[in-house]
Amino acid sequence: MTLSGKKGSSTLQRIHFIEKEKEKEAVGIIFSETTTGGIRRSVVERWLLERKNEMLSTEHGDVSVKRLGNKGILEYEDIKKIAKDKQIPLITLMKKHSNSNYGVH
Repeated sequence: MTLSGKKGSSTLQRIHFIEKEKEKEAVGIIFSETTTGGIRRSVVERWLLERKNEMLSTEHGDVSVKRLGNKGILEYEDIKKIAKDKQIPLITLMKKHSNSNYGVH
């Protein structure tokens, strides 16, 4: 992102997400590879839903489902393969198996 710096000069803002264990190494690289004189640091926390993988048996075949909390996401590549193998339009399968009966979106 381009920003205005001192005396109206343009500056570049870069955002890097770095694991705490690699922070000093990354800072060293940034200072050695750029002309910057300083780095701003902010700690970011992340909330995650519980994740697990399941199999959904359908009349057309098994499909992997990624469960995130109480919702499920169909594995696109599985649905795509079934659509191709069975010569069924992909959109038809997506709509049929994305209903609330499976908790899948």
